[in-house]
Amino acid sequence: MQMGYVIPVGFARITFEYGAVSTLGSQVCWGIGVSRDPNSATLADVREWAEDLLLPATSDAYELQRIVMRNDVNVIEEVLNNFGASPDQVSPPNTALLVKLTTDLIGRKNRGRMYIPGVLRDTEVNNSGVIQGAALDALEPVITGLFTALLITEAEPVILHSDESEPTPVTGGTASAQVATQRRRQRA
Repeated sequence: MQMGYVIPVGFARITFEYGAVSTLGSQVCWGIGVSRDPNSATLADVREWAEDLLLPATSDAYELQRIVMRNDVNVIEEVLNNFGASPDQVSPPNTALLVKLTTDLIGRKNRGRMYIPGVLRDTEVNNSGVIQGAALDALEPVITGLFTALLITEAEPVILHSDESEPTPVTGGTASAQVATQRRRQRA
């Protein structure tokens, strides 16, 4: 089940879409909201960030197919079809780096998360799902680089909501030492 977002005028969602890597053929993707309508300058800066920082940290088993920037009126995309550069054994497709987005507001509604796939190696995660400190430190420039790329084109990161409320401005993001895993619900 995918959560729906209301994307007001003046805002957009940037989504990173990967080739299918699960045995079930599911689409792997993640994204972030921004305080700008879809535009080629922001998308170009985000593509440069992906090529310079994200893909070198990503497993060569993952192909970043495209980056899409959309709101409820407009959609633009950059096609990449580039594989990650890391040859190491990657964690399973249901395991991702959890980035907790911080805001100046309290409450569950004002907390955001990003789940970045393909950047964790099996050797960097222990049996309890905790990422080694050195591996976590190595991923910090990837996260800060994304925020820098967005701010260059004045596309402030925001948390989009499923209702009509105004998106919440993001003040920062930190990688969690605990991996995020996809939960599957079985139907009877």
